[in-house]
Amino acid sequence: MRIAIIIGSIPFVFRLILYVYHLVIVKKFLREDIEYVKSSRKINALVLIPVLREQRIIQKTINHFMKMQVDSINLHLVIVGTNREVKSDKASTIDIVANWINEYSKDLPSNIDIDYCEASDEGGDRATQLNYAVNYVKEKKGIAELDFVGVYDADSLPSERTLQEVINCFISDEEVGACQQPVHFAMAANEMARAKENPLLIANALYQSTWTAINELPMWIKYSKKNNELSRRHLYLIGHGEFITEKIYNSFQFPEYEITDGIQLGYRLGMSNIKVRPLHEFCNDDVPHKISTLVKQHKRWFGGCMNLLSAYRWAKDHYKTNAWLQLVDGLWSQARWAWTFWLYVVIVICAIFVDMRVLGAYLVMGVMYCYVFPIIAHKIMEIDVHVRFIDWVCLPIAIGLKSVGPNIYIISKILGKRLKYEKVER
Repeated sequence: MRIAIIIGSIPFVFRLILYVYHLVIVKKFLREDIEYVKSSRKINALVLIPVLREQRIIQKTINHFMKMQVDSINLHLVIVGTNREVKSDKASTIDIVANWINEYSKDLPSNIDIDYCEASDEGGDRATQLNYAVNYVKEKKGIAELDFVGVYDADSLPSERTLQEVINCFISDEEVGACQQPVHFAMAANEMARAKENPLLIANALYQSTWTAINELPMWIKYSKKNNELSRRHLYLIGHGEFITEKIYNSFQFPEYEITDGIQLGYRLGMSNIKVRPLHEFCNDDVPHKISTLVKQHKRWFGGCMNLLSAYRWAKDHYKTNAWLQLVDGLWSQARWAWTFWLYVVIVICAIFVDMRVLGAYLVMGVMYCYVFPIIAHKIMEIDVHVRFIDWVCLPIAIGLKSVGPNIYIISKILGKRLKYEKVER
């Protein structure tokens, strides 16, 4: 057993070394200077905000865009509702948007247009809303040509700098088909700490930011620097802070009837060998405020990530690629998500009875992953974190909670149960 435990440490050590390398390339990426290329004309940009029961925050979202100073862009913002939002005595999200536009649209800058539409998609999903909105803009508003289409959630919003970098990416390299903005959750963690919320949920926010630095952003950076050959590592997008050119939209659209359209879009782009670039500025995002919601969120994300095979077949049919290495790499990534934490716990328990030196080595690796990397990651991202000591202490448990949803998904699949996915409420 001692030999088995020592051999089992090899993948853990390898991942730690890899994450150190990832932090190095992230630091280098975030510190590099951006050479901006001026556009000879104003850019037609469409930004979509898909909404479902966002009454609480939608006015704040619109006000954010109203105050933006983006002189080089004709910005078309469309709040995209759906008739799946149950009508009640209270105003729907779209009702609130309509009232806002009726009252304040006259105060908008001349190059910013805010509108709304509502998709009739009884059996639809978020992607059906988005595709409906693009058709609405082109057909009903008479906007024939768009330079790019962007997607944000109601609580994850771009800055002027982000939009300028998107323009720069697309006009400086015509081969770039998509951009993805990295995201952090430190502001959510700080606000939750001030409100003295559950430390496990605050630790989850800290870990999600860490995951951006040690996995997601390095994935996008390395993919963007590859040559023309098909990548061996899989790629995904996160469904917000994503931008695609009109040409790519016409070829891919937003994948409908998928559990997570952003992840599936990223899979298809990567497996079709489309060039994707990350942006330098982070987007601030929210996290679940209940344990049950956190578990449901990760079950949903895991379910979306498991749809690798459909993306593989789509790319093979449409772009004649054979991205089988990306398929294998993606499945391996999902296996690590679901089982690494539990495997580590089992090995640590076994090491107690086998060799205290081996146990010490595993505990050192755990401290590095749970505490050293998060602290370094937030320093590299230059994000101020103001949370309680107990919030940091809870990081290992929060990391374990992250794998509960995936295992619920796996068990449900094995038992043949029908999986139900719910929108994570803010």
